[in-house]
Amino acid sequence: MMTSNKMMCLASKWDGHTHTELCPHGSGDKTATMIEKAIDLGFTDYSLTEHAPLPKTFLSSYAGDREGYETASLTWEQVEAYLALAQDLQRAYKKQIHIHIGFELDYLAGFESDRQDFLKRFASHIEDLIVSVHFLPDEKGQFWCLDYSIEECQKGFASYLAMPNRLIAAYYQAVYEAVQMKGSFPKSCRLGHLDLIKKYQDYWQWPRLGAMNPLESKEAHSLIGKILDKAKERQWGLDLNMAGLYKPYCNDSYPSAYILQEARKRGVPLVYGSDAHSLGNVGHAYYMYERI
Repeated sequence: MMTSNKMMCLASKWDGHTHTELCPHGSGDKTATMIEKAIDLGFTDYSLTEHAPLPKTFLSSYAGDREGYETASLTWEQVEAYLALAQDLQRAYKKQIHIHIGFELDYLAGFESDRQDFLKRFASHIEDLIVSVHFLPDEKGQFWCLDYSIEECQKGFASYLAMPNRLIAAYYQAVYEAVQMKGSFPKSCRLGHLDLIKKYQDYWQWPRLGAMNPLESKEAHSLIGKILDKAKERQWGLDLNMAGLYKPYCNDSYPSAYILQEARKRGVPLVYGSDAHSLGNVGHAYYMYERI
């Protein structure tokens, strides 16, 4: 059922982006407690989308902070434990809420075959999928994390940050490659926090309005249009992610008003995502989703 381009289940309140007690950069709050809060808040559907493990060979191409790499995702050894936890919760709460089991999968240029192998290996377990870009290569082809820290961005993307239009274009090009990726994708699939690149926008002092805003350049808009066209073609949705509202240098939801407007024009569906990593995040700013 679609209402105002919002993707919904048969019931009417869905959190499509959440994490679990196994997330290495999460709070450790029990997933069951988070689900119980979602039930109390009236959610009828809840997607567990834990970070899928990074490719086993990715570390050799990663130049950033080692902790950023080690805390980015589940390890390969944790996948079965995560699926077992998710299935146990699905059974325990089946009369109260519909739990969808899935992953948040990182797109990494040059590692497409690994991503495809992961999707194929766990296809029978994946009911819901978010495809995100958290890592970007520098001009030498070495990867750095976009949202781990300001210091990591300054070190890894110094030349790009001198001309932010280039950094933003490189990011959206990676997202465009992500939405074209082949593989065993589930029917329910979305692009995660489409403009994550703006997480530190206030720190960089990017203007919010007018032609000087690098996020609103002609090149950025052109790439966004291509991304949304391909998402529409593939029947993918967008993660309408509220986590950015609570980040000290973002202070905005992902994606921006412009992207939401363009998504509506194309009929690309939107799914609310708390991106909850703690009990306190559950249901964050759902009221804003209701107003969109």
